[in-house]
Amino acid sequence: LDQLTESSNNTVPCTLVRQRIEHVATKHGWPLNLALPTQQIPILLLSVIDEAMANIAKHANPSEVSVCLCQSTEQGWYLRICNQIAAPTAPISVETSGQGLKILSQRLLSQGGRLLSGPVGHTTYQLEVWLP
Repeated sequence: LDQLTESSNNTVPCTLVRQRIEHVATKHGWPLNLALPTQQIPILLLSVIDEAMANIAKHANPSEVSVCLCQSTEQGWYLRICNQIAAPTAPISVETSGQGLKILSQRLLSQGGRLLSGPVGHTTYQLEVWLP
């Protein structure tokens, strides 16, 4: 990622993003639903995806992971990452000692974006990001 931040336009090829997501999902044996654009994406969104995938690997045992990233001229970038839990043994926790998403949320805010994350029902944890 350090080499990527040297890019003059602060974007990365979507193929790289796809490879990174698929690598983590394959490594952990997660079924994956993936919807990505074909154009370059902001490095900041790659950082969010990397952090979300690391959090899923650390804190969840998902039955499925879903990643959707799209861009519109009016709304900018929208990212949604969901992990489905097949049979939760306890309510999904929003407690965390990590600072990764908090720091990324601050970075997004500084660029006019926002990040929301938390449980949706009893079997899904969702992260959403908007970036103009």
